[in-house]
Order: sequence, then C-alpha cells, then structure tokens
Amino acid sequence: CFPCPEPKRSILTRFENETLDPLLANAVFAWTARHAAIYHNLFPGKDPNQVGQGFFLKAKSLVKDRFMKTSIDTMQSLLIMYIYAIGIPSEHKAEVESEAYIYLGLAIRMCLDLKMNSESSSSDPYDKERNRRFFWVLYFLETLGSIHSDKPFSLPPKNMVTVQFPTLMEHEKQGEARYRVEFMIQRFKITRIYRNII
Repeated sequence: CFPCPEPKRSILTRFENETLDPLLANAVFAWTARHAAIYHNLFPGKDPNQVGQGFFLKAKSLVKDRFMKTSIDTMQSLLIMYIYAIGIPSEHKAEVESEAYIYLGLAIRMCLDLKMNSESSSSDPYDKERNRRFFWVLYFLETLGSIHSDKPFSLPPKNMVTVQFPTLMEHEKQGEARYRVEFMIQRFKITRIYRNII
C-alpha cells in the first residue's frame, strides 16, 4: 500500500533491471502469490496458502545468513516475511506467531541499528523519506501485533522518536499514489494516538 519514495529504486524497477536482492524478491513473491490467489483469482483451484510457500521457504533459507548484517533490503524482507507468516493458517498457531514475531523483532532491531527513529540528516530527500516510511511502517505493525498478542513494545518511547511522519513526494501528488500515501500517513497518526493512550 505504501510505495517506494524513489521510483528508480522501486522493487519492480530493480526486478526489471535484475538488481533486486534475492531475499527481498522471494519474500515479495511469497506474499504476492498468496494475495493474487485470494484477491485476484489467479492460481484457480490451488490453495492460496501453498502458491507462495516455495518462495517463502527460499526466503527463510536466505535470511539465515543475514541476521547480523543490517540493511534496508533485509529489513524490508523481514517485514514482508512477518506479514506472510502471521497469515499462515495452522493448528499450531502459537508456533507460527512466534516465528512471525522473530521476523518483526529482527526488522525492528535493524531499524534501530539504522537509527530510523531519528530524523535523517541526509541531504537526499529520498533517503529522508525512506527512513520515515520504514520507521512508521514498523511502528504501525508493532503496535497492531503487540495489542493482539499482548507482547511488549520494542521500539523506543515517544521521547526518543524524532523522525517526522512521511510526506508526499513530488511525483506522488497526483493520481492514486497520492491517496494511498495520504491514507497511510493518517493511519500512522491514528496509530500513534492509540499507542499513546494505551
């Protein structure tokens, strides 16, 4: 729902240029396949929870070598893997949720390693906006996850958060992208109010 702030660095562009990180590619393919099967009637007759599983297993094998190597691509892969894993139906729901929260926890650690809770001092507007978007996506997901699972928050308290909310980039000020970005910005603001209350 939340687009990459820099079109030349989007997942699609990097995939087409054959420069997309294989971990990120497999995480995206896993989630996209399941989403396409459920919402877009692709893979007719197949179990939506199986069509992306091969990609997810490949991503799981690739992420094993990334735990100690912080990068934006790894962090984004972990976020997508969290969203994918939390949606896996299972008789062993506690085990699936534990695996999902490992991905979220690692993504949060990388976010903090990259100091994304602080406003970026970069002069590059794309870097600044990327920092903002990733921090607030993590904040949003951690808040929802913690509320529904009764797990403690890992992100720093509000007095240690100086990063601003995301903004519309110039190329996003028209069309559908504008509404998607504006919707997410308002959703993040509501989430912060809700988190402050609890």
